[in-house]
Amino acid sequence: MRVNRAVYLNTLRWFLDSPARLMAAGLMAFLAYLAVGGMAHIQINGVASGLFSTPGALAGGGDKALVLLAWILGVGVIRREVASGAIQLVLLRPLTRASYVLSKWAALATLMLAFLVFCYGVLLLRGGASSMAPGDLGLLFGAQAVQTLALAAVLTCLSAVPFNLGELGLLLLAVVGLLITAHYAESLDQAWMRSLVDFGYKVLFPRVGPFTGAGTDGVDSVASLLFNAGVTMAALGSGMAMLQRREFTYAETGP
Repeated sequence: MRVNRAVYLNTLRWFLDSPARLMAAGLMAFLAYLAVGGMAHIQINGVASGLFSTPGALAGGGDKALVLLAWILGVGVIRREVASGAIQLVLLRPLTRASYVLSKWAALATLMLAFLVFCYGVLLLRGGASSMAPGDLGLLFGAQAVQTLALAAVLTCLSAVPFNLGELGLLLLAVVGLLITAHYAESLDQAWMRSLVDFGYKVLFPRVGPFTGAGTDGVDSVASLLFNAGVTMAALGSGMAMLQRREFTYAETGP
């Protein structure tokens, strides 16, 4: 099982061919530049203060920006080809379904990693993280890089689900379920239900944030990295398994 070059490149072109999607991604990059570059330092009572000079600030900003970017770029990454019937022609090639899902995920993850590298490059060039130790900054970057892989994997998995609700509909359904569970967790005072809700949100919206035994500034980059690596593998495996069981009109290849 490996990334199929043709599917990977065609998916990248699809991301970049949509004017609306391209404009939204460009706006995200511009806002990121303003946040980590143009506004890397602000003056508070005449004293310079770095907006993203702590692990918590970088992790918190990344949690919001990366989730938003994933949904701007990735909605329909598999579902659009299923709905249009194009997947029937794609699968006539010597291509396994697992390789197809992996290629779709890799294309989305590539763009998100490029965005993350851009943000950190601007931050370093502008001196916005000068107060952070290089080791802490590197570990946080690694954790956020794995976060992007997990976000791309979750969205790819949702896009492969064999229901007509779409990714946004499935997300809304899952969030409503978690809200109901959270309500009963408080009413019944059940700690295990609270833990289940927290786990569910971490899977739906992979993040780098407070974990048990969180370190400096409330961020445990190692725990986040390991957890999101597990989410990535589980989501990719689930997406492959669901697509494997789907029936299409035309002849299919691959096990």
